[in-house]
Amino acid sequence: PVTIIVGIICKDKIVLTSDSQTSFGSSKRTDTNKISVVKFADNNPVLVAQSGNAELSSRAIEQFEKLAKTTQFDDYRRPVEAMEEALRLLKQDVIRLNNWESNRELAHEFFQDLDNNFSLMIAYYYGAPPLPHLYNVSFWPGIAARRYGYSTLGCGSTVAEFILSRSKVSEMETSYAIMTAIYTVEEVKKVDAFCGGQTKIAILDINHKAITTNNQKALDLIKCTIESMERYEEQTKIAWKAMMDTIANEAIENFDKKYPEKNEDKKDE
Repeated sequence: PVTIIVGIICKDKIVLTSDSQTSFGSSKRTDTNKISVVKFADNNPVLVAQSGNAELSSRAIEQFEKLAKTTQFDDYRRPVEAMEEALRLLKQDVIRLNNWESNRELAHEFFQDLDNNFSLMIAYYYGAPPLPHLYNVSFWPGIAARRYGYSTLGCGSTVAEFILSRSKVSEMETSYAIMTAIYTVEEVKKVDAFCGGQTKIAILDINHKAITTNNQKALDLIKCTIESMERYEEQTKIAWKAMMDTIANEAIENFDKKYPEKNEDKKDE
């Protein structure tokens, strides 16, 4: 799945960020909106981010939106169940449109093909008091799994996981979580050619209010964050090198204390 999606649960909000690059064979576009706000029948919003096959994932979200309009958000798993149902219906559509009813092996091969796979991240609040929920689900096998603290999707996930694993996300204030999410996506874009375009953001608060990148305030926040990151990039590299030098020197010193005879051998040489 060519993209990077980052989800962070902080003290009183859920923050989702993504890149905006989508590949189509040898061509690509860099203005794709990969995060949607879907409202249920009682007007409660859910954030959904998509990664992977754009055509199939967009159709899945369309099906999910249709189900949400007639579904009451009356259980903590209701959005996840609606999404799993949307994926089941999409699989049925693929089989029917290709006349694979009598040849399920072809359908199985299609669903197993990595080029046809996609993943979705679902974020929302539920309960009294409202509790945050974050789930990942893939087209195949289509079973949602809950994530705690943070989650990532896409080809840039390894780098994103490395960055976020060093952050205490559960203790973050909203502003820090937003900066961390934007920073993570920007760093992934530097090392992964399949991730690019403008960084997008969506925020869902404990009162069920959703803010997306379509809001000018969010666009300005992303711009200001990236500008500040660029301004301090060189200082960050210098600080990182100094820290690694300290670690290396301490490691060598401790090693020499443990194996002093090897030091004597070096002196004789």
